[in-house]
Amino acid sequence: MKSIIKLSGRLLSVAVLSAALVACSEDIMDDINKDINHSTDAQAKYLLADVLTATAFSNVGGDFNTYCSSYVEHEVGVHNQLHRAEYREGEPSAASTFYNVWGSCYGTLKDAKIIISKCSEGGSQESDNITKGIGEVMAAYNLALITDMYGDTPWTEACDYVTYMNPKIDKQEDIYKDVMAYLDAAIKDLQGSDSPSGSVGAYDFMYNGNASKWLKFAYGLKARYTMRLIKRSANVNTDMENIIEYVAKSFASADEQAAFAIYDASNLNPLFDFQWSRDGLGASQSLANKLIERNDPRITR
Repeated sequence: MKSIIKLSGRLLSVAVLSAALVACSEDIMDDINKDINHSTDAQAKYLLADVLTATAFSNVGGDFNTYCSSYVEHEVGVHNQLHRAEYREGEPSAASTFYNVWGSCYGTLKDAKIIISKCSEGGSQESDNITKGIGEVMAAYNLALITDMYGDTPWTEACDYVTYMNPKIDKQEDIYKDVMAYLDAAIKDLQGSDSPSGSVGAYDFMYNGNASKWLKFAYGLKARYTMRLIKRSANVNTDMENIIEYVAKSFASADEQAAFAIYDASNLNPLFDFQWSRDGLGASQSLANKLIERNDPRITR
């Protein structure tokens, strides 16, 4: 009899414990991984600040710049990994060479797409057309940067790491169509307006929310990429005329150029910082000779 009572007691304990665990999983465990100390959402203007900074610092000012400047003889690699790159000893083909900038470019594209989504119809900031237009310009710029470097590369399935762990490779021809589509959409959106709460203002580190300057930047990129594709053009004369039109609508002077210029003693320009800390690049004799041959005034700068 005692054995039966003990067994019943044990079974009851197990049942109670199981019920408690089920209740715990239903009531508590669903929320246990939620971070209550950090926001999981942000306004588009805050994301834009990161997109601009990452583009300037990591994507344009990162490994693409330092290594490729050696490969095309704008500079010469004189130390450590840049010296190996100069002599093509491992660095050009090593998976680690462009690992950081590869991840940064796609991360920047992901944030740019979030900005566009937020400011599109049905999004939480659908009335913020200018912010959307800026996001589209930056998406076009970073997407072109990637395909200019790699040619065929992941795109349509990229930036969605949950759904596509191994995104397919898209043709450069198709990627450039999306680059141009982004710029066409930006040109339209930048002629709209932002809501007072959504205006990018000081979070736009290049133009402080000046839509007319972003519009000029978009037209400048249209001219650049149309020229880049001119040898693949089905109608060269039309494209040449379009280039002239885009240039006329772009920057009127160097004062309007798309410059990220908020560096200071604490936030160093990445190219200066790299050279100052590692001293990996030297002056290129090839480039110097060309400047001298052409009596180019930049030789003294």
